[in-house]
Amino acid sequence: MRIAFVTLGYTPLRDSGLAIGGERVVRALLDAGHQVTLIAAARDRLPETHVDPALEIHRLPLGRSNWIGYAARAARKLRALKNSRPFDVVHFFDLHFAYAYRGPFVATLHHSFHQRLSVLSGALHKELPRFMYYSLARLLAEQPALRRASGLLAVSTATRDEFIHAYGVAPDRVALTRHGTDTNFFRPTPRASLLRARLGFAEDEPVLLFVGFVTPRKGLDYLAQALPLMRPTPRQLGQRGREYIERDFSVRAMREATLDAYERFLWGGDNSAARRSA
Repeated sequence: MRIAFVTLGYTPLRDSGLAIGGERVVRALLDAGHQVTLIAAARDRLPETHVDPALEIHRLPLGRSNWIGYAARAARKLRALKNSRPFDVVHFFDLHFAYAYRGPFVATLHHSFHQRLSVLSGALHKELPRFMYYSLARLLAEQPALRRASGLLAVSTATRDEFIHAYGVAPDRVALTRHGTDTNFFRPTPRASLLRARLGFAEDEPVLLFVGFVTPRKGLDYLAQALPLMRPTPRQLGQRGREYIERDFSVRAMREATLDAYERFLWGGDNSAARRSA
């Protein structure tokens, strides 16, 4: 099959888990014998590091408008490519990237703007910009893309249920396609004992690892509340992909849940060492 795959980040531009997940889907499609035309973003000129005879990569500028402007440029690029040679499948790896495209497509569901709206709290003057952004994105991008999608792929049961119940999507339009685990990457290492000792962890001490942006929808406040109830109480090692505007939310949650849990939450650090210590 000839497949068009639209994502945001793609190696060597890896700025989120979405980028890595999309890369692994593309590699799996290539391994299955498909031809893939990839549309991905770029901030500067990048040397392509993924080379395959069946892979064609088109880079589009990301720009200050981020995914909103990028999605509009991706739709124009898709139309031009499709006119020269039709695709069997057009796959947007995030539903929101599809809002400007007119044509049959499938899209992956990761999270909703309804979920983002539901966790907003605090003073109105602080939350108003995000409230307006989330509300407009839901109305003008998310909901139209949902209506036009030929099929939807949910990465979890919670995500599938969110779009069924909060958006009224028919259950038979959503297929459950969970992310897998790369066991070549996530595997035990003989150096784990040395790494745990360097980070101050006992050999038999349970360690939980969080890797990602720190935002209310990630549920770290629930994790903080659960830590004191676990036996033995684990050491929680927190990792962030980059500084994020909502980081203070989870810091407050940690402090409010229990000071002991907050003190066990370590911000930043060596990602590779953390992965092998957990």
